[in-house]
Order: sequence, then C-alpha cells, then structure tokens
Amino acid sequence: MIEVEQIYTAQEIAEILQQEGDREMTVRKVRHYAEIGLLPDRAIINGRKRFTEEHLEYLRATRTMKKTGESLDNIKKALNHLNADNIRNIGTQLNHYSSETLINTQTHHFNSDIAFTFSNQVSSEIRNDIIETVTQILKSNKLF
Repeated sequence: MIEVEQIYTAQEIAEILQQEGDREMTVRKVRHYAEIGLLPDRAIINGRKRFTEEHLEYLRATRTMKKTGESLDNIKKALNHLNADNIRNIGTQLNHYSSETLINTQTHHFNSDIAFTFSNQVSSEIRNDIIETVTQILKSNKLF
C-alpha cells in the first residue's frame, strides 16, 4: 500500500498549530517563515505552494526554540544542521517551556551538552545526590 503524504494550506497549518496551543500562529506568520527560508521548500500542487507534515515539524521546532529566546536567524541556522528526528524531538519539547513547568521545576546545567530538570517535588537531598553522582561520572570521563 502506498502512503500518501498529507498536504496542507497555510490556513490549515496555522489552525493545527493554534489547536496545539500556539495562539500566536497566523497564516501570515506561516507564510513569512516560509518566505525567509525557515521552512524547507514547499511542493507545488495544481500551481499552488502547499505544506506537508515536514513543515509542521519545522514550525513546531521553531515555536519551541523561540520560547528559549532564540532569534529566527539562529533558529534557521540550527534547523539547517539537524535531521528530521532531531527537529521532531525539538518540536515535542514545548511543554518544558510553559510557565507552569518553569515555575515547578529546577534545571541544573552540568555543561553545554548535559542538563537535568528536576520537579520541585524531588527533595533537595535527592537532587543534590544525583547532581553529585553525575558530576563525578562526568569528571571521571573528562566531560566536566
């Protein structure tokens, strides 16, 4: 059985992202992101440019990265160096950047590649033990 790729208009893309909670996503913004090269080239179907699931994944990743304060230019550069799985994974991380999550968690950065996020329900004793253990592992492997 041949799988047919889902095709979307800019309006449909904006509506999907709005339903996912991105109230700021508009048709105009979808088109702007496409025009500045933030998204891969679009397919032309019946003389009109259309969007696919791949474009949705890029927009989800962009939304998440914008929550971290990244500029569109930096986001574009980063996405150009990632594979589809990495882009999809970034897009699924949005819940880590909601106000509620940020208020109810603490993040410890070990280095530029490794960070742990702890719920505030984790006791400080357990959190400190984990941080100490991971720090020792990183030092023994010269990663810290």
